[in-house]
Amino acid sequence: MSPSSASPPPLLPSLPKPPEIPSSTYTTLTTHLHTHHLSTLSLEILPSSSPPLLHDNLNLGISKTALIQSFLVAREVFLSQPPSPPIPNPLHAQKINSATKILLLYDPEHLSAANWRKRHISHLASRNPSSPANKPCAQDAPAAPLHLAVLEEWAFLTSLLTSPLQRHAKSSTLWWHRCWLVRNYINHLLAPDSIAEGSVSQSGSGAGDLSAFLRAEMDVVLQAAERHTANYHAFHYGRRVLRLHPGVWICGDGEGVVEKVRRWCFAHPRDGSGWGFLAFLLRYEGLVVDGGEEKGLIGKVSDQTREFVTAVGWKGESVEWFLREMDHTAKEAYAIPMESTVGGIG
Repeated sequence: MSPSSASPPPLLPSLPKPPEIPSSTYTTLTTHLHTHHLSTLSLEILPSSSPPLLHDNLNLGISKTALIQSFLVAREVFLSQPPSPPIPNPLHAQKINSATKILLLYDPEHLSAANWRKRHISHLASRNPSSPANKPCAQDAPAAPLHLAVLEEWAFLTSLLTSPLQRHAKSSTLWWHRCWLVRNYINHLLAPDSIAEGSVSQSGSGAGDLSAFLRAEMDVVLQAAERHTANYHAFHYGRRVLRLHPGVWICGDGEGVVEKVRRWCFAHPRDGSGWGFLAFLLRYEGLVVDGGEEKGLIGKVSDQTREFVTAVGWKGESVEWFLREMDHTAKEAYAIPMESTVGGIG
């Protein structure tokens, strides 16, 4: 055979065909999230050697490999649909809603997914302009789409922020998203029986009153701070939420909130973000709660902190800063004007 008749060797070796991404895991995961869409779930990413999905009621574990595969499917679904609501077909809207949950589970800083969810809720609010966006449905009426969407978003964000995930508890995108939700649609979260233990009922959030809701939000902040040290994003969210209604939590159970945060700080003495939040609370609460004895609560917490430092022999810059700040606040008898801070909330 002549050299000219021989076929030339391939310039590059043939590459193997990439494996097909299994959609069964994605379908199972989105189905589970949709089934418990009004519940607070405990989500966990498992090693790649684990089974793809492990779930027991409100506990859900997904292997790292399965999460990556599900993310690729979710990204394909998300990019194949119109970028912005409204989406005429409710089934297509539900598909994107489920896809954005997977995108945020994989990447808590996925701005496109978070913004789509904001626009979806805003679109539901604009469909009935005669009714205020913050007005929940009547208790004896079926839950409106906007009401259910707000409750679902609140539960989903709570799941992401309080679960043992690597990055979510400290995600600025998720905390700003939650602040936007609470600031614009808080009345949907205050309907009776809306915050139940581990779940959200269709009639509302279970707080029933604003003071109880704010206490529940502080529990979310402290849980998130347990997941990540120096979680300034979580505590800054706590400041923003309390500044929305400064008189409510002070007249409600303000001293109880201070005590809860104090115990948290004693359990995490190295965490300067917690001490800063405690100082913030005392500048409001400490000069109001004791009436005529304005410095009572500040002095009480300062004395407890000094006793703690002496008992355990603790030396740390965060605690020393806190004690200096409280001494200065007590001497000056100064509280931050609450009215001047409300207008500056982001």
